[in-house]
Amino acid sequence: MRIGFAVVDITPELGIYLTGYGRPERLAEGVHSPLNASIMVVGDGKTSAAVVGLDWCFVDRPLTQAIRREIGRQSGIPEENILLCCSHTHSAPHTACMRTLGRSAVDPENRGVDYALKSAPVIAAGVREAGANLRECTAGFAQTKTLACVSRRGMDENGKVRGFIQDPDQICDNNMVVVRFLDAEDGRDLGILVHTGGHNTAMGGNTLISSDWCGVMKERIRNRYRVPVVFVNGALGDVGPRSNRFVSASWCGKGYSAGGGDGVKAVEEVGLRAAGDLEGAGGHPGVPARSSPDRARVGTAAAAGSFHG
Repeated sequence: MRIGFAVVDITPELGIYLTGYGRPERLAEGVHSPLNASIMVVGDGKTSAAVVGLDWCFVDRPLTQAIRREIGRQSGIPEENILLCCSHTHSAPHTACMRTLGRSAVDPENRGVDYALKSAPVIAAGVREAGANLRECTAGFAQTKTLACVSRRGMDENGKVRGFIQDPDQICDNNMVVVRFLDAEDGRDLGILVHTGGHNTAMGGNTLISSDWCGVMKERIRNRYRVPVVFVNGALGDVGPRSNRFVSASWCGKGYSAGGGDGVKAVEEVGLRAAGDLEGAGGHPGVPARSSPDRARVGTAAAAGSFHG
């Protein structure tokens, strides 16, 4: 099997409407972190496929079809072999033709649609670049548990189960699967794929463009291994970031939030926790899970460099 990676910047201009939270006309006034398309292309000499991780909240069917067409046109990869995966950050444009989210007109001018269509050639160019970087590879797999996210179906002070309150005792899929790809010839790192499930909502409903906690995680791992990191979100349902934001009954019930964070601090906290969990995974199946619930342990895991192929 051959594999290639690439990352392209798809950060929008300021003034675009941000999706998430159902808040009307939430215009971007700054950039906390860039939005990227992280791309992995695999091939066996006969056919090829692409996995594209987008720092978007979602993408609807018409836009998915348009992006796949452009990728196919530029790269020659069959459209049915192209998988688009959104990180579900709530601090990205509204990349859907429907202008509403719930009952709110979050993008009354469809600026997000224009942005997505303009991003399509950039994304396709990234896929073409990843295809040009194909190398014979070996792969190491590992699975661990992550404390980055938690069930957000918790009990409030009146004993009522409500949304957006952390409850660590509730069932929550906190598995994190990591695949590390190495060059079969010289053993150098080529790229890393990370799969886990959770809402990217630690940033909260402010007006900053952000890839949220998964962006912090990807940057930390990318800087450590000097290769692209592709994040594929999972069944995130009622799974939110463990943001350590205490909320009052006036919002959703008294307790620690697992639905909306409080900005940059929460994003860094959750992202570093996820990166620490990932780095502590090991590179072989069956390695005992090691979690890192605080910054000190995250730093220890990162310094140890304990993720082996």
